[in-house]
Amino acid sequence: MDFLSQHGAIIDLRSESITLTSEKALPPHTSPENHALNVIEEQVTVPPLSSVVISVGTEIPANLEGVVEGDQHLLVNRQICVARGIAELRDGKAKVLLTNFSHEYRHLN
Repeated sequence: MDFLSQHGAIIDLRSESITLTSEKALPPHTSPENHALNVIEEQVTVPPLSSVVISVGTEIPANLEGVVEGDQHLLVNRQICVARGIAELRDGKAKVLLTNFSHEYRHLN
């Protein structure tokens, strides 16, 4: 609850929504940038019909928060997907959830 209070969250149970106040929704020095995230680990194996948390990183050692989303064209054909969400990059590294929707093991190198 500290995060919600700190960011001025409005919780509306009837409409099942949570809204952040506009003054606190974005940090004052926000700029839209794109950073490609690459898998840091040398080899990742994802079991069938399961999810794993993997380490990803950028070439720029940035400290920031942002929205992470997978590249549909690269991942969907392989029946894997990165969960869209907010990630906190520290020294250009973060953790993301990777899901394997197939009935076979998927290997990333």
